[in-house]
Amino acid sequence: MQLRHINKTDPKVAKLVAAEVKRRRATINLIPSENLASASVLM
Repeated sequence: MQLRHINKTDPKVAKLVAAEVKRRRATINLIPSENLASASVLM
């Protein structure tokens, strides 16, 4: 991602965006599944 334009106009925002991009590339976002089985599965 190129942040040159943002960096020229608002370096603070560019730094925050770069940190968020780095965080998303370095972590896995796990989404929990449902814990309850539907009625059709239980039958």
